[in-house]
Amino acid sequence: MSKPVLHLSATPYPSPQGTQALVREMLEASHAQGDVPELLTYAHGGHGPRGSFPLHRLKGGPQLSSLRSGPSLGKALLDLRMIDATRRLFRRLGARAVVAHNVEAALIARASGIRPWVYVAHTSFEDELPSYASARLRRPLTLAGKTLDALAVGGAQAVVTVAPALTQRLSGLCPRAQTLLPPWPRATPTSSQERAQARQALGIARGAEVLLYAGNLDAYQGWEDVLTALASLARRRPAARLLVATASATQPLWRLARSLGQAHRLTATTLTTEEARRRAYAAADIALVPRRIAGGVPIKLLDALARQTPVVTTARAAAGLPLGGACMLVADDDPEALARGCERILNHRELGERLAASGSLYLEARHSPHLFAQELSSLVRSLTR
Repeated sequence: MSKPVLHLSATPYPSPQGTQALVREMLEASHAQGDVPELLTYAHGGHGPRGSFPLHRLKGGPQLSSLRSGPSLGKALLDLRMIDATRRLFRRLGARAVVAHNVEAALIARASGIRPWVYVAHTSFEDELPSYASARLRRPLTLAGKTLDALAVGGAQAVVTVAPALTQRLSGLCPRAQTLLPPWPRATPTSSQERAQARQALGIARGAEVLLYAGNLDAYQGWEDVLTALASLARRRPAARLLVATASATQPLWRLARSLGQAHRLTATTLTTEEARRRAYAAADIALVPRRIAGGVPIKLLDALARQTPVVTTARAAAGLPLGGACMLVADDDPEALARGCERILNHRELGERLAASGSLYLEARHSPHLFAQELSSLVRSLTR
């Protein structure tokens, strides 16, 4: 039997957040390929499938319950404890390599002294870290994020990223970085009956024109642009509605909706289970994927393509992916462009059908679990010869 590969994710697991979902699909792909991936995470987690691979949890405190992304003192203390846990688990498993997901895990792998290890970059900390703080702290946090990015890539024996734009972003720190498009499975298409049932369950009229935002409400997502786009679109199309499916607290969402006079057009629902996720997509006509900062692949983009939902996304959110005609691309940070993109699809239903079909084909060709597992396995083998 092949020696295992130890994957590190310094996150709560499982969780509906995009990074955790992507890590799960990566390990599932490797497991299906016949490799032996095992995952070490924080002790706590939330809802969602855990995967068919062995899962190891950090034992002991501090005890956290929050699933939110972003830095905190509690997470920093857990990361310090993860260093020793990684060393001990690596030795106990007789693992042949470590795969570290995201900056925190990369710093843990580097501090553990284990070799070889692969850094899988899911985002740029230089871009993301400042989004969690007020404007006066953004400059020092940008510099701190750049330093952490440099430490992460500088210690790894190989560096891969989940998107071409992220590879380009990190190329100044690591010219050898390469893109490895993440796997994402296609979902069973929804039927017209399922669509009607989903709308009924969510209290949405059958004739409504439903825009969907499915994801967290952190500042870097740019979710505010979706509400502003709704306000613009509703002036021309009174049937327009917004469905927000999220695991985040929704108070900021409702505050903004009320200030824009759109609360009566907003429905908020949970995103903690596959059943809830499928219901949200079944009820939607269009999925919107904005992005306030550069980074990795928005999982909501892959998920919408997998469910054959037409997507309007921004150039920044597309992350340099070779999407072709799989999505409608609009300008960054422009709610009116989002609104016009939605209106075009609503005016031309055949365009929406074409986008949905192209998105499904793109996903099958470019985000194949089999192809991902082959490439990652080949990379690990090249380091352990």
